[in-house]
Amino acid sequence: MLIFVNQGLIVYSMPKTGSTSIEKAIGKYASIKLSGTGNNGLKHINSRKFNKWRRTLLKEFPNQKFVSCCVIREPLDRFNSWYRYKSRDTLKNKERYVGNVTFEKYLNNLCDKIEKKSTRYSLNTLSRFLIFREKINVDRIFPYEKIEQFTDFLSLKLNKEIKLPRKNVSPKIPSSKLQVSEETLNRLNPLISLDVNLYNKILEIGSYDSSIEEHNKSVGEILNKAGFR
Repeated sequence: MLIFVNQGLIVYSMPKTGSTSIEKAIGKYASIKLSGTGNNGLKHINSRKFNKWRRTLLKEFPNQKFVSCCVIREPLDRFNSWYRYKSRDTLKNKERYVGNVTFEKYLNNLCDKIEKKSTRYSLNTLSRFLIFREKINVDRIFPYEKIEQFTDFLSLKLNKEIKLPRKNVSPKIPSSKLQVSEETLNRLNPLISLDVNLYNKILEIGSYDSSIEEHNKSVGEILNKAGFR
């Protein structure tokens, strides 16, 4: 996460959405940088967990109005990126290594784990990142597939031309290992339906802007159907 006090900007770093490239491009301009991954890391802190920090931020800078933003990625494509990232040779002797199974097996293993432990979000990790107290808690949301809109937004807010370098790119995997059957997709889809619906709606409208009432209405309808009130 990156915070730009003078510009009133909070940049969330959702995993597998180019967050390392974003940090490399603009991190040097940030007033506050939350870093580190893993159990105690704060780089990928979500909007719900950051809320208490945000209250402190507003208390320290009462005259500044902050706008939060992040990039999101199509859910299945994001799982694909995670799979390729965890298939790196450097992880071969570690528990999280998945290069010894196919992408399909990886997805089924995820389904097995979540079906044994019922949670409100299932595998909707995108939604878990964005939602707090029954509503979207990020002001501006940009699809990964339209990341140039995000860089344009950053350039405007920071008053600098921002270009993203290629960093932390997941390795290429033979296409034979990436095939997914209809049966597996049918099993996975109900577990990621909220993420898919939110992503498709935001992609459809180009990007999400909480200051636009029509945007709030569109995503609100999706949340209502998913049981959020």
